[in-house]
Amino acid sequence: MTAYYNEIDPAAAQWLRNLIEAGHIAPGYVDERSIEDVFPSDLRGFTQCHFFAGIGVWSHALRQSGWSDDGPVWTGSCPCQPFSTAGKGAGFDDERHLWPAFHHLIKECKPSIVFGEQVASKDTEPWLDLVQTDLEALDYAFGAVPFPSAGVSAPHIRERLYWVADTNNTRLEGWETVRQRADQCAFGEDSLDDKSPTSGPTNNFWRNADWLLCRDGKWRPVEPGYEQMVDGSASSLGRVCASAIEEIEGEVNGWEDRHQADGSEAMRRVWKNLREKAQCEREVGRFSGVQSPSVLLAFLRQLTEQGWRFSDALALEGARAPQVVVRVMRFDAGAARTPLRRELAEQHAGQPTDPLHELSSIVAYHATQCWGQTCRTKANAASFPLAHNASSRVVRLRAYGNAINAKAAQAFIESVM
Repeated sequence: MTAYYNEIDPAAAQWLRNLIEAGHIAPGYVDERSIEDVFPSDLRGFTQCHFFAGIGVWSHALRQSGWSDDGPVWTGSCPCQPFSTAGKGAGFDDERHLWPAFHHLIKECKPSIVFGEQVASKDTEPWLDLVQTDLEALDYAFGAVPFPSAGVSAPHIRERLYWVADTNNTRLEGWETVRQRADQCAFGEDSLDDKSPTSGPTNNFWRNADWLLCRDGKWRPVEPGYEQMVDGSASSLGRVCASAIEEIEGEVNGWEDRHQADGSEAMRRVWKNLREKAQCEREVGRFSGVQSPSVLLAFLRQLTEQGWRFSDALALEGARAPQVVVRVMRFDAGAARTPLRRELAEQHAGQPTDPLHELSSIVAYHATQCWGQTCRTKANAASFPLAHNASSRVVRLRAYGNAINAKAAQAFIESVM
């Protein structure tokens, strides 16, 4: 046995056994006793010890960061309820304040390195002071970094504090700049220019990070290398069949006849309008589905790449257009623009049409017809996993809610290695 897993929840403990059997986490033994009932002698012979193990995310993150299963390490994410705004706010008086039990085992067994995690808030500062004081008294070098899950491309903030205690003091040299940058991006104290975010003196994972302006007005680092779906790789949602292109061109021709207008010039105006809206959409980092300006712009780019009638008119606009990066895939049918057929049916008698809006509706309708299913598929793949009568939804909700973010833990581990 390489690893020891301590988890009091029977459902999560069985989940751990299933993951071990499937080879997804380090092989080991799962102990369902409370950490308060574990003796130091019980841990002899184990190379890795994971307390408050949940569904084994620390083990998975260690593997992903290149840490071998037989590499000595302890981990522990003490219960956050005593210090979380979602808890009772009892703090040190809460019976779930189990740091003393974890500290006792560390003191007696003296592992070479310990990773941990806790909710990031002002309420946890006294807890962090206690942990740092206790571990430094045992001659550990101690470091802690608060940062949000949004920093590793998750579509939510979920700020957490990751900490490490290491007997190898030299391994944490240079960590001050990492902590400073994490503090800035997590709590909005960064001095970055609002319009020109740049990377700072960070290490490893964060060195080439992109910076995203979130809805709360704070800049946060996000993983570089996002798939670009607009102005360069629109085909990521698939090519448009020839019959669909003919139908689109036919409707635009009909639009030209009705309004006695130049379709090429009108399509340039539609392109410019969508591009401006897509740039605004990029700042908040999410979009509403296939009728999103970003995806409609991508759809026009795809038609242009496939040589439809207005390719020449839009080619120059496309060359001048800046890159637009789609950060989050979310499909919201309720946010769709009204297609042409529905718009004309709902129009009041005698009310004039908006020619540009009507042309945009033609594009939106056909984008939905051609890319709607693909967009929904991509969105569902990244959506909340407990929808649509998912099995064991209560157990899964509890496990996912208590679990740490694997990518965040991996980034933290790699910054220490």
